[in-house]
Amino acid sequence: PSPQNPDKWIPKLSFVKCFEPWGWIVGTGVYVDDIDREMATKQGENDKVLTGFKQQTAEQSSAAITQMFWILALLIALGVGAIVVVARNITLPLHKIQQTARAIASGDLSHDASMQRKDEIGTLADSFEEMQANLKHKTEVAEKISRGDLEIDVQVASEQDMLGRAMIRMIDSLKRVNDDLLSLSHAALEGNLSKRTDTTAHQGNFASIVAGINELLDAMVVPINEASDVLAKAAEKNLIDRMSGQYKGQFAEIKNNVNGTLHALDQALLQVSESVVQVNSASGQIASGSQGLAAG
Repeated sequence: PSPQNPDKWIPKLSFVKCFEPWGWIVGTGVYVDDIDREMATKQGENDKVLTGFKQQTAEQSSAAITQMFWILALLIALGVGAIVVVARNITLPLHKIQQTARAIASGDLSHDASMQRKDEIGTLADSFEEMQANLKHKTEVAEKISRGDLEIDVQVASEQDMLGRAMIRMIDSLKRVNDDLLSLSHAALEGNLSKRTDTTAHQGNFASIVAGINELLDAMVVPINEASDVLAKAAEKNLIDRMSGQYKGQFAEIKNNVNGTLHALDQALLQVSESVVQVNSASGQIASGSQGLAAG
């Protein structure tokens, strides 16, 4: 029975064992309600401990989450700042190089693309600077060529410098044309109008220029040669031949003047001849009269 209520029987756990040396029987027991109550008390204490642990864990977790959030926010801010700095460190120089490239494309070689950098962007900027320097040199060469200076030295940047090698070939072509024209000019000044230039040594308009000079000399030589032939015959007392070529401009004037001079000379000689005949006739008549008077 329950100690508090003898009339109520409740479960009890008992243990009995005989102690033979003394002949005693030792026994003990415990009520199940006491065990349940003790277990409930321990369970309550454990629940309190567990609740406290959970609360403490939750608080620590919340603090850790908050701390991690702020750390993550700081890392994101630092990352964004680093990205902005890196982007500005890349985009601004690239924008400068882009402006230089557009200026070069439009023919403006005054932009400064130099950068004090040792990275790939600095190498790219140095390449643009070298390109501008080469183009400026080519511009100076073209300017001197336009002023007639064909002795300038073209600096070829590399074996692949197509523009530089093209300018060298252009200067060589101009020199050949200039040399041929000077040769024709010197020959003409010395009275040699038969010298001509080989047009096959030139190409394109250069060949047309040389061919035009040859044709000009031909146009000058033909009337001069014909006038020379006609005057040579006149010197041999042949005043019948005349210049018959079809000429224009001053060459036509030369033809008319030569033919007019020969015609005037022919007429003058004809008049002289007639005067001589008349003088001879008058002389004969005077001689006959003189003889008649002498006989009478």
